[in-house]
Amino acid sequence: MLFMFGEHYESAVLFASRRFPTGVAFRELVIAVPFVCQEGGKARVFLPRVFSGEPVVTWSGNVHYGFPKSMVPMERLGNSFVVTDDRGALLLHAMTEPAGPWERAAGSTLPRLALVVDIGRLPVLGCRPEGTWVTSRFDWRFGDALVRPVRAAVSIDSSVGPGLEPRVCHSGPDDAVEVRQMRWRLSWPETRAPETASLRPRTPSEGSSTGPRGTAPLPPLPFTGRLR
Repeated sequence: MLFMFGEHYESAVLFASRRFPTGVAFRELVIAVPFVCQEGGKARVFLPRVFSGEPVVTWSGNVHYGFPKSMVPMERLGNSFVVTDDRGALLLHAMTEPAGPWERAAGSTLPRLALVVDIGRLPVLGCRPEGTWVTSRFDWRFGDALVRPVRAAVSIDSSVGPGLEPRVCHSGPDDAVEVRQMRWRLSWPETRAPETASLRPRTPSEGSSTGPRGTAPLPPLPFTGRLR
């Protein structure tokens, strides 16, 4: 299982070869299961839970990309990244501690960075609220990024989904990496073949198909941004 958390900035919508900046920065915490596949099938990344701090990104993630996103409050407190519900009850919190200096990702020899790059190249599997399976792809660009090793622990403080019951997850030696200034891009979602039918679709409580201010779903658009 992979935990990814941080703040997106310089985000934009891409349309007809044009880039339209959104002007918003927002935090997210993603729980991912990489290398999911059926016998003979291609490896993918499955996202059992995503927490976001931006309403339109949350809505589009659910309706178009099939990511089980919830919009909740998030903040950084020192070296901690804290996720709560709307009443202030703790859902998850992550703690990190530097274990080495910053270095450029290009040419870095950090043991887990190559694995992170490989995971970023995998298609991401999603299930829309009506049950349609789709895949999309992230393009993680490390050309200008900085990385450093960290020691990390993630505490799941409340049940946040099937198999995601309260527990504390500690990173092993050399297993956690902090990344800054990484550019990313998200492709259009594509409908999947029926081979994913044996996977469990999410229930209606795991995401909403309601658009911002009650609007009807709009066509999906690719996004881009930078992570810090």
